Amino acid sequence: MKLLADENIAQDTIADLRQNGFDVLDVKTTPLKGKSDQLIVEQAFRQKRLIISHDRQFIAPEKPPHLPVIVIIIRPGNQPPLLVADQVKTIIKSKIVPKLRGQAIKITVEGRLMRFQLLAVKKLSTPMLL
Repeated sequence: MKLLADENIAQDTIADLRQNGFDVLDVKTTPLKGKSDQLIVEQAFRQKRLIISHDRQFIAPEKPPHLPVIVIIIRPGNQPPLLVADQVKTIIKSKIVPKLRGQAIKITVEGRLMRFQLLAVKKLSTPMLL
């Protein structure tokens, strides 16, 4: 499974996911560092990656994505890195993700609660070249 880790994801989380066979692109090590959520969404879409973040406002409702991506938000952000990695692995192994492909979905995990939010995909006024 290919993941894109937002800037707020700990190195230990990324390392654990990689050790467990995940292909993780760390935003902190790319030119995307410090860039907008929309640019991160575009990269994830092009590379067919799920996004993981601690940022509850990643893809704010007033700024819907223009591409179908899956974003996993793990809250609160101060959890131990290996617990965060375990939560991501649990979601992916649960077989939920394949059923959601092709849609813009935000999955927010807070403790034992998991919320799914279908995001309205904003229509592009001009076509995007990939």
